[in-house]
Amino acid sequence: MSAEFCVGFESDVWLNEHRSEVENRIATLSTFVRRSGRAFWLQGIESRSVPDARDYDVRIFLDSAQTILVEVSAHPATIERELTDFLAWLRSHTSISMEDEDGEPSNWCK
Repeated sequence: MSAEFCVGFESDVWLNEHRSEVENRIATLSTFVRRSGRAFWLQGIESRSVPDARDYDVRIFLDSAQTILVEVSAHPATIERELTDFLAWLRSHTSISMEDEDGEPSNWCK
């Protein structure tokens, strides 16, 4: 079972204005394995040597103009580290919030 988190932005236009920067940042993560439409697939380095492992541990969806959806199926150490770094990078550029699938504030990767 996966967990979903929604990354929201204080500015309603920030993501649209910086979408290509965000996409490029995700694609440079060492855990990035492929892109499928607006979904970016991440797989922990640890998961790559496991037989019959999923093709991804995390999918990041950039479908919305104002939010990023992060679906976490597994979170090995490399995934946690890179998501933390990615979110820190976002925070260094703009004010963000993170909520779980129930709309509750999340401290994950803070």
